[in-house]
Amino acid sequence: MSVPVALALPAIPLQWLLLGSIVGYLLVMFTNPVRTSLRDGMRCVRRYKVLWVTLGSFGFAYALFQLALRYYFFCVLPQ
Repeated sequence: MSVPVALALPAIPLQWLLLGSIVGYLLVMFTNPVRTSLRDGMRCVRRYKVLWVTLGSFGFAYALFQLALRYYFFCVLPQ
């Protein structure tokens, strides 16, 4: 007879889970080689102001798409 995974895991206090996730995030951010590329991209965005128009238009289009998707789900899905 197998035990469900949720019952087999030990109970870990919330503060240790939060501390582990923060330490893991910092470890990934400070040891990741992609960080230099992200820094260079931010430097380009600061230097060439027209890039903000592109990024802003993509963000606005994504927001409109998400709103339309929510409206579609509201109309189609049963309540």
